[in-house]
Amino acid sequence: MNRQDKKRHDKMLKNRAFELFVPDLAAEVRQRVDTDRARFQQYESVLTGYQGDRLYDSLKVGAFEGLPAVTWNGKDRFVFTQHPTQPFAYTTSSDFGGKRIAPNAMPTDGGSTPRLLRGMAQFSSWGYAPAFIIHDWIYFAKKRQALGDTAIQERTWSFEESALIMAEAMKTLMETGYRDFSGETQRIDKAEDVLYLMYVAVSCFIAKRVWDDDSTVASFRAPTA
Repeated sequence: MNRQDKKRHDKMLKNRAFELFVPDLAAEVRQRVDTDRARFQQYESVLTGYQGDRLYDSLKVGAFEGLPAVTWNGKDRFVFTQHPTQPFAYTTSSDFGGKRIAPNAMPTDGGSTPRLLRGMAQFSSWGYAPAFIIHDWIYFAKKRQALGDTAIQERTWSFEESALIMAEAMKTLMETGYRDFSGETQRIDKAEDVLYLMYVAVSCFIAKRVWDDDSTVASFRAPTA
């Protein structure tokens, strides 16, 4: 890819950021596009000029199981609970130790718990729901553990791992898919640039502030039987 092609592609990515995200988040994502380009410039070749392709190809694939069950809990508020007969979980690739992540009850609104991407412009917060719920759970478990909740046994992931696991889970939806309510395997269309932009959004400074603020889940109470 020549320099002009790279500039055109990066401009497309940055324009897409404004379509997907609210202005503050879009501005940070756009800055990261430029930062990533500069950081990897010395390693680029014709085959690695597209930033989305580079990230996508670096990720392995995990595996989903079960059905993610979500209950409406008021306007724009939902609670994830485990399905009674088909419990939902994601097993990471070997890059993350092949660990099985099985969420407990938690508040969720798809791609924005805890309100990280609440103001996304045109991006559906449920478009990659299985991957987003896993990302939500990593956030939620970290915060509840920080507040002394000994009932949550999830291993402690780092902020960077949380973003990469979400990206890996998105790739898994594109490559091997998931089993839907009818038991059919469904795959989401391959979209390297969307995966890259979502990864940047959940690994940016705005996301890190949310990660560090443990008060955002302090008042949640799991549903009772």
